[in-house]
Amino acid sequence: MFVKEQFYIGVKEFDKFYNLKNEQLLYYLESTGAKHSNIAGIGLKQIEDTKLTWVLLNWKVDITKRPKYDDTIIVKTWSASTDKLYAYRDFEVYDQDNNLLCTATSKWVLMNIDTWKIVRMTEEMMRPYGTENYTIYPNYKYPKVDNSINLNDNYKIVDITKNMIDVNHHVHNTYYYNIALEALPDELKENQFDHFEIIYKKEIRKTNSVRVKYIFKDDKYIISIFNAENDIYSQVILS
Repeated sequence: MFVKEQFYIGVKEFDKFYNLKNEQLLYYLESTGAKHSNIAGIGLKQIEDTKLTWVLLNWKVDITKRPKYDDTIIVKTWSASTDKLYAYRDFEVYDQDNNLLCTATSKWVLMNIDTWKIVRMTEEMMRPYGTENYTIYPNYKYPKVDNSINLNDNYKIVDITKNMIDVNHHVHNTYYYNIALEALPDELKENQFDHFEIIYKKEIRKTNSVRVKYIFKDDKYIISIFNAENDIYSQVILS
């Protein structure tokens, strides 16, 4: 099953060059995925009945042509594949002339909101998603957190605010990208990186602040988000 959603790029969603911001793009992708889950019966609309919620583990996003202010885009998504523990969702973003602008893939687990434990996915449970068994990235391997990166004095502190907390009582997925950007020098913060990956290792829950640090390695900026105990919550990889 392929699901589509249309979005207009409004006045709060672009940078000083009128380019769509990456965090807003993530919102569009996630919203379209959520629409698919609502159709399939395991979405936010059914969470009180199912006691189930999807938890994001990884993003990979590649932008070939960046949308701008006043553009209308169409996001297309589908269930690429599933196994007992993981579900993989792919995306394509088009302009109104059907030109491909962006591709993305993501990895998810299903959690019980009462026990906060992973739920094994059954064929019956996933049938309404109409899994296509097709992926844009057939040879892609989702990266794991680089634990060799250690926190030292060269980091920045970012405050966690109430508006970042979502229905699952932790920082919403799209905020991790902006939190990570705070680690970069000012001249890089304004860049809209056309290729990025996000690894979600631990949820950032209601807390006062996190620590962010970046390194430049293999032609990529790797930004780690740490807690007060110097454990890594997440890593964002920019190129």
